[in-house]
Amino acid sequence: MPFAIGQRWLSESENALGLGVITALDQRTVTIYFPAADETRIYAMAQASLSRIVFSKGETLSHQAGWQGEILDVQNMNGLLFYLVKNPQDEDVIVQERDISP
Repeated sequence: MPFAIGQRWLSESENALGLGVITALDQRTVTIYFPAADETRIYAMAQASLSRIVFSKGETLSHQAGWQGEILDVQNMNGLLFYLVKNPQDEDVIVQERDISP
């Protein structure tokens, strides 16, 4: 799967960092910021031990604003995921993957 700025990934070798977001790319490296740990890591693309985080319809998503909701649908646009989520006010809202809680 190709990398894109804004995607959410986990470091397989440093799980304690939590959920990271890609902040920069070049031809050889990917830079990921891990907000829960307030740490940034730069990985060689060819050797990155990373797992892409993808939620599915029916799962519960935690928003960085502190609320949770059920995923109704998932769309992939230009490598970024957008989730249609039922929020606590029973409204359908679109959540970009960068807005998922770390």
